[in-house]
Amino acid sequence: MEVGLAVWLAGAAIFLIVRFRAYFQMRRLMLGNACDVGRADNVRLIETSLTSAPLAFGVIDKVVALPEGFLARWDRQARDLALEHELAHHKGHDLLINFLVQPLFALHWFNPLSYLGWLALRRDQEAACDARVIAGREAEQRATYAKVIASFGWPQCGACRANGLPGVGRQIHYPSFEEFENEPAIAPAAPGWARPACGCPGGTAADRNGHLCG
Repeated sequence: MEVGLAVWLAGAAIFLIVRFRAYFQMRRLMLGNACDVGRADNVRLIETSLTSAPLAFGVIDKVVALPEGFLARWDRQARDLALEHELAHHKGHDLLINFLVQPLFALHWFNPLSYLGWLALRRDQEAACDARVIAGREAEQRATYAKVIASFGWPQCGACRANGLPGVGRQIHYPSFEEFENEPAIAPAAPGWARPACGCPGGTAADRNGHLCG
């Protein structure tokens, strides 16, 4: 019985070490290759070449990572809705919850039902984010958001697998930037967040005061 207990606890410890090490490695790589492009309340917005789609992560230092050029070369309505989806993860404390439940899943590392439970939790979080974004919106905006949702997937970012890490929100897969070549080069930002320019590729917009980031 002591051997079984030791194996169980060892498995739980390995589960936690692997999960959190992968998360913090992803975070370090993301931020090390990023350019700050603005803030939305207490959430930092960054652009990085290591992700192909918007990605929310962080519990204390809250971040939404965006593909390079996302703010400057994207269809405004689809872009803002996508950004709101990621911000909804932070507003709903989804990433904190994902951290807190890891010990519970670690204790059930041997049980296939625990992995199904994790997936169910993530699906419920995504559905709740969708509901927050479309609440009170006009039919046209809901239709636009439905098109964005229809493109949901799990694309691999350069530093993580978003669905498998604690403290990370779902990524949205979008068409390539080239499909929006006829859009204005710089679209106005959504109300409530500033968008400074940056030296990174694609960071070409100034904030409302004309300030630039270095």
